[in-house]
Amino acid sequence: MIGYIVIETELDTPSAIELFYNSMTFEKLSDETTGLYIESPRYVYEILKQELATGKLE
Repeated sequence: MIGYIVIETELDTPSAIELFYNSMTFEKLSDETTGLYIESPRYVYEILKQELATGKLE
């Protein structure tokens, strides 16, 4: 996940980690009831990209 952020946004690793851990996507990923933890990292990254573009999760 962090690798996708670093490559696609050109953020450094610490900034990418901070961005991800402070996102609503990470909050949902950490919540077992959402089932998001069983999805692929690429799928979760696409959700994060949408969150970053719109400021919200769909």
